[in-house]
Amino acid sequence: MSNPSLVALVPVEDMLVSLGLADRRVTLHRLYTDLYAATFPARAVINVAAIFCGGVGDYTAEAILRDPMGREIARTSGVFSAAAMHTHLFNFQAVIETPGVCRIDGYLEGDLVSSVPLTVTLLPVRAADGVEA
Repeated sequence: MSNPSLVALVPVEDMLVSLGLADRRVTLHRLYTDLYAATFPARAVINVAAIFCGGVGDYTAEAILRDPMGREIARTSGVFSAAAMHTHLFNFQAVIETPGVCRIDGYLEGDLVSSVPLTVTLLPVRAADGVEA
């Protein structure tokens, strides 16, 4: 059996599936590599699009969100049928304790196949006159 390849693992604000057409194509909205929070700990909803190519059969995919220290703070998984191209959307609801570079690890059948950074930054405090304090 041929395994699919993970060609992209990217945080995305939203994903729309074309329900009006038989091809059910996917549109990704607002790809990003960083998040901002006014305070910490920060609650975050993070969508991650995983795009797989090729393969034969059914597979389990998993994504793990790790904090800047490498600790797991959220995990999600799903099953998909291999295809020429398949887009799977993962959704994390996480509490991020500190600013820094988090990681999103992507797994296929339990094997790590990708790891991408997600920078989480504290928003600057603005004074009433609009100048950073």
